Amino acid sequence: MSIDPRVAAIHDWQVANGSLLKRITGENAEAYPVNVALKPSHFPRACFVHAQELQTIFNRLYAAVSSDEAWLEKALSNLLQTDTLARRLWDIHKEAKRDGLVQPISMGVFRSDYMVQDAATPNDRQIIKQVEFNTFSVAGGVHANKISDMHRLFERIGSPPSTDLMPLNDTKDSIVAAFERAHRLYARENGGDRRLAVMMVVQPNNFNVCDECPIVYGLWYRGIPCYRVEWGDQLETSVSYGSSSKELLLRLLDGESMEISIVYYRAGYEEKEYDQFGCEIRCIIEQSRAIKCPSILGHLSTMKVIQQKLSERQHLEHFLNPEDAEKVLAVCCEMFPMDTSEMGMKARSLALDRSTAPAYVLKPSLEGGGNNVYGNDIPGYLGFEDEESWSNYILMAKIQPPKDVTNTLLSCKEGVYEGGIVSELGIFGACVWKTLPQDQDERAGPPVQILEDETIGFSLKSKRWDVDEMSVVKGYGCFDSPKLVP
Repeated sequence: MSIDPRVAAIHDWQVANGSLLKRITGENAEAYPVNVALKPSHFPRACFVHAQELQTIFNRLYAAVSSDEAWLEKALSNLLQTDTLARRLWDIHKEAKRDGLVQPISMGVFRSDYMVQDAATPNDRQIIKQVEFNTFSVAGGVHANKISDMHRLFERIGSPPSTDLMPLNDTKDSIVAAFERAHRLYARENGGDRRLAVMMVVQPNNFNVCDECPIVYGLWYRGIPCYRVEWGDQLETSVSYGSSSKELLLRLLDGESMEISIVYYRAGYEEKEYDQFGCEIRCIIEQSRAIKCPSILGHLSTMKVIQQKLSERQHLEHFLNPEDAEKVLAVCCEMFPMDTSEMGMKARSLALDRSTAPAYVLKPSLEGGGNNVYGNDIPGYLGFEDEESWSNYILMAKIQPPKDVTNTLLSCKEGVYEGGIVSELGIFGACVWKTLPQDQDERAGPPVQILEDETIGFSLKSKRWDVDEMSVVKGYGCFDSPKLVP
């Protein structure tokens, strides 16, 4: 059976340009193409522009949340009692704070994900609704950049060319530039002619090197050393404090050491990573003078219970002015906690009722795709879960996307699919901020000074219409790029 020449051309481009994932089995490793859409998918221009305009507001919001320990502790109170990962992270933060935090500056590389909510009537307009906000180990920027480049190339050589409808995507270079600015800020703040480097903490046997290494290489090209260090033995034996000022040192293979300006986490989001070593090394890094991307409080702010809290006006207006709070509320879905509060009991009733459950999705506070429970599956799932753990979840209304968008998707797992699709737009942001001494009056809001705040790129992922999950790595979704339409 002959291969579709369009599919063959795409796979050739992906191999030639590193649009790949890495599969490791034993001592062997092989690469295979990232799941991808055959061509760019139609996406409403107004929705794309709106999402970009919101990003700097969301950057400031989550910087403020990450600087307000008292608010976070109250918002996470139920989760800290029942979720092991959240509790360990909180304990690490408290221990690090007790022994003395020396770096008030934090950094975030964020991604806010949206889907288009279809118009309810012909006279209404399509709008965006936020799926989630990601603050920790945010991935996909390089993959998305490459697929946009690929689609622009193939559209350029098509007949007729139509690249004027495709926004330029420079996410990779923008991420690199954001780290460069934060690195140079660290150098200015700490003075002297020092040997400085960025450290990217990664998981061992990582499948996603093609999304990580281009950031490392990009920094080296700009004259900034950057090293990937694996979570585990390599991290444990490589880092130490340089002096009583707690400079973080990375020992290189030649025995020399570099002072670390920024620790960028692409690992540390799984409970199993926080054994005794994991907790100790995260505490050492948290106490160090290096800028953390993100800090532990920034990490905890990615929990879904925080997203739910920030869909309520009273919480938003603690961090934002009323105008910006209104802009955020407009893109929030209906969300409920699953605790024993009045709102939580309402959510439990909706989730357990087989007549109402289909309109919702149950979300745990876990990173990565493949963990949500959808619609009809929710009542049965909760029936098998310990009721005490229900507060680890939030209940969110399903977004109803338009049904008239089609494309061809290429998946290593599913093969070629042609038909209706659902797309998810991710907007990347970078933010650097300084946490100031806490005011005793909680009503004054978080003491945060924003140093950098920008939108730095986008991604688009698409899946078959009849599939709930969007995870590309698990074979459901495909990287895509937008062709903007009215």
